Amino acid sequence: MMKRLVWLLFLPLWGNAQKLPDFGVNKVRFTQGDQTIVAELLTTGKNIFPENDRTYYWYSANNIRHTQGGFSGRLLNGVYTAFYPNNNLKEQGYFNNGLKDGLWHSWNENGSLHEELNWNNGILNGKFRRYDEQGNLKETGKYKKGRAIIDSLPKPANSQIATATAKTSWLKRCLQKLHLAKRNSKEHQQPAGADHSKNTGRVN
Repeated sequence: MMKRLVWLLFLPLWGNAQKLPDFGVNKVRFTQGDQTIVAELLTTGKNIFPENDRTYYWYSANNIRHTQGGFSGRLLNGVYTAFYPNNNLKEQGYFNNGLKDGLWHSWNENGSLHEELNWNNGILNGKFRRYDEQGNLKETGKYKKGRAIIDSLPKPANSQIATATAKTSWLKRCLQKLHLAKRNSKEHQQPAGADHSKNTGRVN
């Protein structure tokens, strides 16, 4: 009788322990090529029907793979971060059921920003920015359903200085020419009230 009571007391606890909350993701960390990747994965049990116009990223055999319109492993789902061998960030963004989604950043190995892209469930959509190796902005624009529309490129700082210098030189030359023209005009102009008797001679 006593054993039965003890069993009945522990049975609810045992039953609750088997029903742990499922957050829908697992995290992996591994090295692939020259980068270290930390990624969250979708757990099994969710039906995903791939669309042919989208590229799916999935995890299998300790590697991240990607294919258009299909997958054969555990889909990436959640935060994704890749690091260079020197531990600088290489790429960071978010996956939704294997598709890139939201704002993504990528960096050069020296730590300067390389690119900013906006994704909408696997399709580039929204503003983007690209930078040179020093992190200076070199190109901006936006994607509309995967199609890039590039804005006018901003001029580099040295180009702006050169342009300003050229404008100053041109203005200086114009002012010099105007000053010279005025001086020549004064030299050839006969003064008002001048004595004309020198030209007519004197009569006694």
